Amino acid sequence: MDQLEFTRIMNYLAEAYGVTISQTRLNIYYDKLKTYDLNLLKQIASNIVAQDNYFPTVARLLALLNEELEPALTVDPMDEWLNVIDAICKYGRTHADKGKTMLSDMTKSVVATIGWTRLCDADQFALANYERQFKQLFRRQQGSVKGQVLLSRGVIEPVTVGSELHTLNAD
Repeated sequence: MDQLEFTRIMNYLAEAYGVTISQTRLNIYYDKLKTYDLNLLKQIASNIVAQDNYFPTVARLLALLNEELEPALTVDPMDEWLNVIDAICKYGRTHADKGKTMLSDMTKSVVATIGWTRLCDADQFALANYERQFKQLFRRQQGSVKGQVLLSRGVIEPVTVGSELHTLNAD
């Protein structure tokens, strides 16, 4: 996660709650949240401002992030592949945007890697190869999400290069 973008999110929360964040506190939040997707954190920050009365703790942010990520760990790649095939059959190349709305974020990401148009144009033989590729990529993403969840819970330790925590530059 980009430190500058992270700082912007934290400044957004600080402004919304009238809180001043010290550099040390900012570093603590960054240290615990840096492995998460920036867009997911933005979404959660926006939801917090709309719903919560108090500035969120690290634990609150981690709980909300993990809550969003948990379902992705239990999804069967075959079920997601069938959703892709269903979306392609219903919408094809001409209405790709509508077809993609039927898919989960993780599935959209995998489909984007393979290519919607390629999938639409594929014959049965090619689709069988794309199915294998889809399942591999999907499982890899599930592993990445699982790593984020385990890391945030302290089950595994992060691998870091260098021992110092870089300071964040606030806007």
